[in-house]
Amino acid sequence: MSGIDRSQFDIPLTEITCEEIPSVGHEAPLKEVVQKMQESKSSALPIVKDSIAIGLISEKDIIQKVDFKNRECFEKKVSDYMTPGPFSLPESSLFSDAMKLITRRGFRHIPMTSEQGEFKALLSIKDILAFLIKFFPEQVSQYGTVKEWDFQRVDDYSESYSSELQDYSQVNGNIFLAHLKRISQQRPLFLDYQCSIGEVIDLMRTHRIGAVLLMRYETELKGVITERDLLFKVFIKEDLKEDLKAQDFMTPNPDTLLRKHYIAHAINNMFQFNYRNTIVVDEDRYPLSVISALEVFKFIAYHFYGDELKLIK
Repeated sequence: MSGIDRSQFDIPLTEITCEEIPSVGHEAPLKEVVQKMQESKSSALPIVKDSIAIGLISEKDIIQKVDFKNRECFEKKVSDYMTPGPFSLPESSLFSDAMKLITRRGFRHIPMTSEQGEFKALLSIKDILAFLIKFFPEQVSQYGTVKEWDFQRVDDYSESYSSELQDYSQVNGNIFLAHLKRISQQRPLFLDYQCSIGEVIDLMRTHRIGAVLLMRYETELKGVITERDLLFKVFIKEDLKEDLKAQDFMTPNPDTLLRKHYIAHAINNMFQFNYRNTIVVDEDRYPLSVISALEVFKFIAYHFYGDELKLIK
């Protein structure tokens, strides 16, 4: 596969198209913020005071910090729940700078500012990944999406990716043909599909995870509950009860990929079907891992900048 010079990533962040995301004032009530997140389908919003982004509020902040049984919490100021003092980058920063920063620090969102520090836009991991794959259209787009698969056919997917990082000045698209098994070995967390919403929230809070798989008899994948499901489907209810059934709010029969599917398949699925997590299963469709868009990006970025990054995967 032909390579490109890594210096092509040294372009200003202003070249990246960011999704239109509304900002909110620091004194806005949390219920207004949740409503804006739902309307804009945003996973995070910048909190702005005097044109400066003083904080971020994300789905994770809300799930981790808000007592969903106490509706009075939604009347409190968003500043009580936001992550204060977010790390930001001026618009003059380079795309390569953002790639390395996200990989080192694990940020999913980075405010972009003017040279005077005024908030301009919110850069998300989705924006970064979408811009990155434009450099490798042949290696990504040609593989399309995967809704159904036959494991015997997937066995034919050869892997041209090499984990030996040598000449960093040239990068090529073979990274997108790495098998998904290379990205994550962490086992997913399960609950029985008849569990309650309260149990899902407790598990997410305890392990600080963004997705819980719902299983039947500990062997059959029935659905998945994500932070977005909780925020958009559960937290909108006026009379929230801890014993609400999780299966009433889950995404049923979620798409899955095998360990031998390519990273390109996962990326195409994420963008086409608008989800941020890929469930990786074995040939019997038993879940082995849940891979986030951030984990996909960090793996790719390390392939490109392993000489500068100390963080491995």
